[in-house]
Amino acid sequence: MAPISPSFAKVALEQLNAGSPRAALDTCLEGVTRFPWYATGNLVLGKCYDALGKPSEALHAYRDALASLPDSKVLQNLVTESENRANRAGDAKASDMEGIIQQLQEAKRIMPPADIVKYQEPLVPSLEGPRSLIVTETLAEIYAMQGEYREAIDAYRKLLQQRPENIEKYEKRLEELEKLLREQLPPVS
Repeated sequence: MAPISPSFAKVALEQLNAGSPRAALDTCLEGVTRFPWYATGNLVLGKCYDALGKPSEALHAYRDALASLPDSKVLQNLVTESENRANRAGDAKASDMEGIIQQLQEAKRIMPPADIVKYQEPLVPSLEGPRSLIVTETLAEIYAMQGEYREAIDAYRKLLQQRPENIEKYEKRLEELEKLLREQLPPVS
């Protein structure tokens, strides 16, 4: 049931003191959604997050409360303490990540025997072969925008064959792409 007044903070605090931090969190989240300006609601929300071991979320809630009451020494202290807890938690996560990276680097790579490894078709079909029946101007322009001028040129050549009615347009674009390709290549000595 949605809270009809900021009294949700009192209900959530009672739930928190009764040992139900998850229920208190749900009550606070619902209340803070309706009353985001209510500093006490954000304060209790921070307490809920602290009780659930989520220091970064608690810090965010305490900062929201402090934004409503910037002169509150209690909230200023809570923000400072919460920043310290969040930093320690971040340091612990970073050291955990370093340990995981170390384990991955030291892990023995298992390769399947060569006779099991089979050739797989590339995910992107080439412009040659039976799978290349569909070539569009959009595909050609995507290649061009990515700087893949050879692929764009191949696509436009295929389009010339498929749509001879656009020959002038495609030949003009081919000239532009060929010029871009020449500019991209290193000079021949």
